[in-house]
Amino acid sequence: ATLDLASTGHLTLFAATVGRDVKAVCGADLQQYADGRIFGQFCFCIGDDREKWQHFVTAIVGWMREQGADGISGTFRKGWIRVLKKYGFRQTHVVMEMEFDE
Repeated sequence: ATLDLASTGHLTLFAATVGRDVKAVCGADLQQYADGRIFGQFCFCIGDDREKWQHFVTAIVGWMREQGADGISGTFRKGWIRVLKKYGFRQTHVVMEMEFDE
């Protein structure tokens, strides 16, 4: 499904590399709100050794700016709050989940 979205232009994939090793993959897209604003959306970011590649977020932010985004949003795990604040992000919402038993 992820590759289908990327191949049709509905998702942009980014690979964070350290040397020749891919340490993380992130997916992002652009969403236009009803008021006309365009926001970049972090869809997912998965990888190992986050400390070695978390600065890569700035490249994705740069891409979103180049695409004309007015801002950025995303759903992240709680540990990212501290990390992303260093790059100018602020926490605005809390996500709640419920899983159904089979």
